[in-house]
Amino acid sequence: MPRPSKGARLYKRKARYTDGKLVHHAVWIIKDGHRHIATGCVASTSEKKPPVKAEQALADYIARKYQPERRRQDIEDIDCADVLSIYLTDIGEPGDQFEIEARIERLNDFWGSKKLSEVNAQTCSVYVKQRGNRGGARRDLETFRAAINHHAKEGFHRGVVRISLPPKGEARDRWLTRNEAAALIWHCWRHREKQTIHSGTSKGDPVTTSRRPLRHIARLF
Repeated sequence: MPRPSKGARLYKRKARYTDGKLVHHAVWIIKDGHRHIATGCVASTSEKKPPVKAEQALADYIARKYQPERRRQDIEDIDCADVLSIYLTDIGEPGDQFEIEARIERLNDFWGSKKLSEVNAQTCSVYVKQRGNRGGARRDLETFRAAINHHAKEGFHRGVVRISLPPKGEARDRWLTRNEAAALIWHCWRHREKQTIHSGTSKGDPVTTSRRPLRHIARLF
């Protein structure tokens, strides 16, 4: 039985000598199965960890190797991870993607190993249950729907894929009651700042000052 592949990784190939003469310096290479790819980094005899340049060469190699397919395919042959990756790449600059990246990371944890044809009401329901937050799951699935629609619009898949969303939660906005507003104003008006004594026998003890840092809030009402 063949050994499972360890995947692409950095490997320090030892120096080579012929008749006692150095013919090849020790170098860092990328090993991927039977393939050996040069990184351009010479290794010293005492070096145990690869240099940053070699690690960057490995990262670039993996990025090129696992670039998602951008061609028309059937949904049975398309990884959901590729759909999400293409969407994340195409939607804008990284600085504008902070929230979307977090959603796609959660989606990829669940859908990444699945094919696009496995997206249906049942698997969406399982995602909602696993997410544990119906509102958060709905927003995640809306992002997934946008990614699938983008993939289809670019002409990268055949077939119809529909996302099943959980129902919207009730709105949380409401007005304060008269008693709640009065209690809030009274608390802000009476509140006094507390500090900690930093020296003397009472060091570490709290003390109430004459400062009232919340009165400006009460004045707003």
